[in-house]
Amino acid sequence: MEETRALVLAAAPLLITNVVAADVADTASLEAAFKSHVTKFGSLHACFNNAGVGERADWRSVVDINLNAVIHGTRLATRAMLDTGSAQAPGKPASTSPASIVNVASAGGFFPMPMAPVYSATKAAVVLYSKSLAHLAQKGVRVNALCPQFTDTALVSQQMAGVGEAGAKKILAETGGGLLTVEQVGHLPLHVPHQLFTRSPSIVDLHHVLIYTG
Repeated sequence: MEETRALVLAAAPLLITNVVAADVADTASLEAAFKSHVTKFGSLHACFNNAGVGERADWRSVVDINLNAVIHGTRLATRAMLDTGSAQAPGKPASTSPASIVNVASAGGFFPMPMAPVYSATKAAVVLYSKSLAHLAQKGVRVNALCPQFTDTALVSQQMAGVGEAGAKKILAETGGGLLTVEQVGHLPLHVPHQLFTRSPSIVDLHHVLIYTG
């Protein structure tokens, strides 16, 4: 946790941090994390639901982390944004930071993944769940699904190793031909033009990263 705090402060020295350890698959733990933030800052303008795992024998844990936690996190964030007045409905004076929720899905939610069927199913569900919340924009909360193609992480390396070199090349060819870097994906929510999160529902393709805007 202290390492995380140090990295954040190194990138943005003026930020006030509140690092809380939480098990996203545990309802009470996730609720406590959101409560801690609201108690300290009094508002919530942005939520990035990013926790995820790859295929594993305990498939229920994949669903709990990749899908159920995203749903719960989105509901908690929406409630906090509305209750604290962070969300600004259309027609009201705009806040300095629009209330936005970004749910990380994956390119794996768009096509079958025989080596990771449960993972693929959870990511497809995150996309449709996020798109189904487009109506929240009327209350001032934008819900977006970030769907990067495969990224150079330990999780993806493990999945690719499971299908062999030939299988990995075939998968990459079907999704753009290469791996994104962690930096590319991590910077997108921060540097995508502001209007992406405020215009009407759409699908935006930025260098093999689909962003569904609600």
